[in-house]
Amino acid sequence: MKTCPECGCENADSVKFCKNCGFEIEQDKTNNENSQNNTCPNCGHKIDEGMNFCRNCGTKIAQEQKKVNKTKFCTNCGTELSEDAKFCPECGISPTEQPNYGQTRSLVKTNKSPLLAVILSFFLPGLGQAYLGLFKKGIILFIIAMIGGFLMSVTNLGYIFYLIAWGYAMYDGYNSAEKINKGIEVEDKIDIN
Repeated sequence: MKTCPECGCENADSVKFCKNCGFEIEQDKTNNENSQNNTCPNCGHKIDEGMNFCRNCGTKIAQEQKKVNKTKFCTNCGTELSEDAKFCPECGISPTEQPNYGQTRSLVKTNKSPLLAVILSFFLPGLGQAYLGLFKKGIILFIIAMIGGFLMSVTNLGYIFYLIAWGYAMYDGYNSAEKINKGIEVEDKIDIN
């Protein structure tokens, strides 16, 4: 066992940080003891096997407390901790803190259907982009299509406007879904490339 030089708490030999205060424990061989003794829940003093009372404070030691080591897990690195640990001995983070996703985050990938993006854009230009999470692009394509629809009543130029927005929305919906599924970042803006 290692004794923390900061707070005096007993820690396992393999730990890097104190479970009580989070202080980084040096790899000092004089601190290490090969003991598997439990500690008093009241004062933290070592309890030898078979003892019913703490020698230091006189607290009665429950038999199940001596036999069962309750554990929890660090939310940052997943290391198994004793129930009373205030800091993880591996990463030094409090187990009650939110995990540091910058180091341990596992991304959940959701595939987007290129066919569904095309079908949605077929019925309403921009809807396929909204399905893919490209809302700015979807709104722009919808507005262009609506302008084309309005111009259809005035001039034949409106048909060209609408067909360009409609065709591009289907084309872009398919290509953007393919890029998203491959893990390529898709910008939320209209691009001709």
